[in-house]
Amino acid sequence: NLLSNEYVIEKKSKFGALNFSVFPSSNFKINGFTIINETIQKELTQNNNTFIENPNFNSNENINTKGNLLFNQTKINVDYKLNSSSYLSYSILFDPRVDHTNKSIVQNQTSLTKNINEENENRKINFGQQISYINRLSKNKLVTLNIFNEIKNNTIDYLLDTNKNLFTINTSSYLQDQKYKTLENGILSKLAIKKNNIVYIFGLGYNEFNQNYNSNLNYSNTTVSNELNSLRTNFSSDFGFYKKNGRFQFNLINKLKYFNSFEKNSLFYLPQIQFKYEFKPTHYISTTYNRNVKFANENQLFSNQVIQNYTSFIENSQLVRNNPIKNNSFGINYLYIHLFSGTILFATVNYDSNNNTIGQNFTQEQDFSKSNFRTISEQNN
Repeated sequence: NLLSNEYVIEKKSKFGALNFSVFPSSNFKINGFTIINETIQKELTQNNNTFIENPNFNSNENINTKGNLLFNQTKINVDYKLNSSSYLSYSILFDPRVDHTNKSIVQNQTSLTKNINEENENRKINFGQQISYINRLSKNKLVTLNIFNEIKNNTIDYLLDTNKNLFTINTSSYLQDQKYKTLENGILSKLAIKKNNIVYIFGLGYNEFNQNYNSNLNYSNTTVSNELNSLRTNFSSDFGFYKKNGRFQFNLINKLKYFNSFEKNSLFYLPQIQFKYEFKPTHYISTTYNRNVKFANENQLFSNQVIQNYTSFIENSQLVRNNPIKNNSFGINYLYIHLFSGTILFATVNYDSNNNTIGQNFTQEQDFSKSNFRTISEQNN
């Protein structure tokens, strides 16, 4: 896509928020908010595409988008002080979203004209809740316990109609649905002990992550399906210490994570390190190092066709479900603020080294492209 002009013809947006706080007693507090948000947009896009071995073609797209429900993200917090040294809280988050997009496309290529209609409805529902308990055992000891649950549900319905065949398949109509659901549960506990201006941290945790993905593509009495699911659990233990006062400050966390799945078990050491020299609160320099690990999601592992839009689809993922994606991140930060003159000077240098990063490989086929997910063995940024 070498040339592109986009014109927003019309845009309407409604946004607001409702906040509330209730204090039944001096030890009991309830507060929350809900966001009102709705967007309607119409735009005209003109694209001119050039391919090395194929003729040029240009497209005119009329796009109508209606975004979100009138009421969407809502959060409620309930806090209760049990006594002078212990505290209990509960929070809940509900975040639904619906985006509906309709495209009318006229595509001209040499002596061929295609009239294409594309409809896409993307529905997301996120629900999360957490219970937290905090207890100050003594003047220098603090215990925290968090139990959480999070559900994410994403459904995409897609319709593609055209007066000519697409994707070298002898059909002009496609109907596709995708469903991706995740369920995460976990418990985290932590003990903090302060001694001689240094805080020592000991932590234990358990987490389980359940994923389910399925898709169905229907055309010409043919159904192409993908169905994948997985359950991954992990146990974690932390030990670290930090100092956040004085000129020289530091934060050293040693984390071990043991992942367990139905195919493979693995253990990872994931340190987090920060050193900071503070000339004064508004003038400091710091260095950081973090190591993280993650895995490919089920909606990146499918093998059969999934249409992205009228010019592309994905198939034949080359990813391996339990192949770890490792990231090592280094950073240097400098900040100087002079309050009286209003001078602000800051600089940041970051270096990321990634192993088994997820990428996409594209292949051009006439006037469309197909791709697959694959692993990039090493990537540095």
